[in-house]
Amino acid sequence: MTRVSIAFLRRLVRQIAGTLLLLVDGHPVHRAMEMKNLMVKQNWRVRLFYLPGYSLELNPDELWN
Repeated sequence: MTRVSIAFLRRLVRQIAGTLLLLVDGHPVHRAMEMKNLMVKQNWRVRLFYLPGYSLELNPDELWN
């Protein structure tokens, strides 16, 4: 799964001229060492922002519960 994510990010980097900002969850693929190494190789052209694990105020569906 990590290889698929990295291949996807490499395609995005080739197609987008500027910095790529991604919001990701805490899935192990997003926190893998290979993913972090890719961020270093890309000279911060790809920036990952991690969502909190559980946050009621950021999830509008929780208002119904």
